[in-house]
Amino acid sequence: MIDSQLIEKIIAAVGRELPEIFPRHKINKLSPSFPWAKGTMQNRDSEGTGVKERFMIGKHVFYTRDSTLDLVRQELSK
Repeated sequence: MIDSQLIEKIIAAVGRELPEIFPRHKINKLSPSFPWAKGTMQNRDSEGTGVKERFMIGKHVFYTRDSTLDLVRQELSK
């Protein structure tokens, strides 16, 4: 398990880097601190274990920042 202070630092960094709504395919360019690759997030979405608040515009999946940060906190706290 990762130290809770480190988790909060990671979450703060990702939160500063991401806009309120963003496309999944740009997550690593927008947030170099984000701990997973966009491909991992695609797989998680397919498995139903990804970001809860997501929607599609055309062929692109978009996430909300708050829901993404919730996922990061939940997964890093395991």
